[in-house]
Amino acid sequence: MNERDELAGIVRGKTCCSGLCAESQSEQTADAILAAGYRKPRTISTIEELDALPIGAVVLDSIGDPWAVAWDAGGFRRYRNPNGAVNFANLPATVLHSPEAAS
Repeated sequence: MNERDELAGIVRGKTCCSGLCAESQSEQTADAILAAGYRKPRTISTIEELDALPIGAVVLDSIGDPWAVAWDAGGFRRYRNPNGAVNFANLPATVLHSPEAAS
């Protein structure tokens, strides 16, 4: 099932009582939602997926803390949060921003 079909099914299930609305209406609504820029957030659940994120990516960990993927002064890849911590272990995490997705 693609993203459009998933959205159309949600719209149909929440707005159409007893099948009174046409399937095309829910598909048009799904198209409008996608055209407005909605994308389902990506969840990562392994360290390998975390390590595959590009520098500049930002994730929200499982306890609600944001983390940015960055280089430190020694040239090592680090995960930093606003409190200055550099150890990341709270998976799963939701990708809030990924540089390749912004282009």
